[in-house]
Amino acid sequence: MNLGMRIRQFRNMAGLSQEKLAWKAGIAPAFLGQLERGLKSPTVKTLEKLTRALGIPMAELFSGPVDLSDEKDTAIKQIVYQIRDLPVESIQNLSVIIQQTREMASRPLPAAPKPEVASEEKPAEAPADQPEETKE
Repeated sequence: MNLGMRIRQFRNMAGLSQEKLAWKAGIAPAFLGQLERGLKSPTVKTLEKLTRALGIPMAELFSGPVDLSDEKDTAIKQIVYQIRDLPVESIQNLSVIIQQTREMASRPLPAAPKPEVASEEKPAEAPADQPEETKE
């Protein structure tokens, strides 16, 4: 996998468009597009701008492969990038929310109430909030 493809993967994981990443990095969107397609080679200074804008260390661009084949893994990686710069206390709070969500998802849904069957023996009653009709 070439460097341009890695930049695109990290941009997608961060949930950024080419224009937004280019703006954050201070480079031209057209140039970023050329980098991602492998038509141009970035300088070290450009890589520093891009990795700073992506919030990743430069070494991460050159580390092992980023597997985006699974939609679930991609979503998890997007979450990691979104919370990476939060204070530890905020991340711990998010962890509690995630645990509560998991617990709720594992509970069985309550059974639907059974519909009442109208009985011929008992006349229907008027709702309590409506006055009964009076004969004059």
